[in-house]
Amino acid sequence: MNKVLDAVASDEMVVYLDAKLSDAQAFSPERIGFKAHNLWRMARAGLPVPQAFVVTTEACRAYHAAGGKLPKGLDTLIEAQLRRLENATGRYFNGSRHPLIVSVRSGAP
Repeated sequence: MNKVLDAVASDEMVVYLDAKLSDAQAFSPERIGFKAHNLWRMARAGLPVPQAFVVTTEACRAYHAAGGKLPKGLDTLIEAQLRRLENATGRYFNGSRHPLIVSVRSGAP
């Protein structure tokens, strides 16, 4: 398990991909990575894209700057977004009847 960094995670470190929002800066590839940016663009164009959230490049930079330690509270922010996915889909992470199945993707530094 990774050690937790003394610095506190900010809400900017985890972003829900909301196609209804048109703030291109909030969903820029520099902030959320190219994979997530392209998913957001496809959703904005009306293509069927699963609900998603992204751990931003800011969180990645903080992790690497701290020698592989997670910012304090990042796990709580991620858990909150998992709950949001559960509410949006009616499926539950680790659920037995209708589990929420997620894909975890990693961007290259």
